[in-house]
Amino acid sequence: MTARAGRWATVIGTIESVQKDPDGYLGIALLRLQDGTEVQARNVSLDKWSSFQGRLVNVISRVEQVEVDDKIAFELSGWYALNTVEG
Repeated sequence: MTARAGRWATVIGTIESVQKDPDGYLGIALLRLQDGTEVQARNVSLDKWSSFQGRLVNVISRVEQVEVDDKIAFELSGWYALNTVEG
């Protein structure tokens, strides 16, 4: 993910949770990639993303590298294209 920071990428992972963002009316989704990496997507539609919870999806978005509690983390930001990988 580090190589993709600051760039657009297709991210494939399972949506583990979708929660209301305390700073707004949209949500924050947590995706877990196959290698165990966690990626957050901010400002997502609660209804749409919740309907994919527990499912494997691909998301096209801009990847940002952020620091959380002195650790490197990754967030998806901006516009999202969300599709299921499973049938």
